Amino acid sequence: MRIETVCLLFTLAAFFSLEIIQIDTKTVFLHGTSDLALYIQQPPGFIDQSNPSKVLELLKSLYGLKQVLRIWYILLLSHLLKLRFIALESDPSIYIHPKTGVILVVYVDDILIFGRTKSQCDDVYHELKKQFDMQYIGAPTTFLGLNII
Repeated sequence: MRIETVCLLFTLAAFFSLEIIQIDTKTVFLHGTSDLALYIQQPPGFIDQSNPSKVLELLKSLYGLKQVLRIWYILLLSHLLKLRFIALESDPSIYIHPKTGVILVVYVDDILIFGRTKSQCDDVYHELKKQFDMQYIGAPTTFLGLNII
């Protein structure tokens, strides 16, 4: 995500009096299912004594995997595409809904929703909450080290 793009969006929000809400995805890295075969060694304390050299195949994403961000991004992207959001070519962390004009800014598990009205923002939040465990934070006060007033 480009910080310049986020600053521009905040400027546009102030100029056009857009509503902004912030949401946080809980346990973000445990949502996705990998499209690749992933294997791990048996963790200490959970070793099968009859097969100590066998490995485990992961069916879901797991904290600490190098692929975890990719898995989360693919899962979120597929859901946003179902909701008809389009990613910007210049910054693929920014999504725009062409019909409503709602803008999403995604930074890992933190999401800002910009809309003309609070109900537009809330509608997107409720759609995302149907798929993911989300926490409604409300009006953002900080984002990427920026203080928001």
